Amino acid sequence: MVKSLMKKWKADVYCLPETKISKDLEAMAKQLWSCRWMKCGYLEAEGSCGGILLLWDSRIWSGTLVETGQYSIMYEFVSTQKIFTWYLTGVYAPHTRDEKLICWEELAAVRTLCEGPWITCGDFNTNRTMGERRGCNRVCGLAQVAKGGGFVA
Repeated sequence: MVKSLMKKWKADVYCLPETKISKDLEAMAKQLWSCRWMKCGYLEAEGSCGGILLLWDSRIWSGTLVETGQYSIMYEFVSTQKIFTWYLTGVYAPHTRDEKLICWEELAAVRTLCEGPWITCGDFNTNRTMGERRGCNRVCGLAQVAKGGGFVA
């Protein structure tokens, strides 16, 4: 399914979060995108959780690893004509509140490493509203939302 969507979208850069794979990510990348100019970067999964795979077309972008964190991986992308530079951080956030706080601190820290436009993408495991929660109507962990306070996951 992912491979067929990639063929349909024809993007130059892809971020695939929650791969749940810790070995042979480059082989998986080649299976997903058989473009001979494909390059990839990844953060391996821990057990059956997480994992991030970044793929890009090296005819369009030159990708350089900037930082690998516990929950994220950041690359600098420079156009092959050297006229545009941007940064991409792929994220797979944890489920627990304490670990999420660490993840948000990590993202704040990697942002300071960017000297231009920055994009984050991935699975943040965070909901803004109860309507975004599919198949669950419990409110546990969302204590401040009802009182009009800030979001507490």
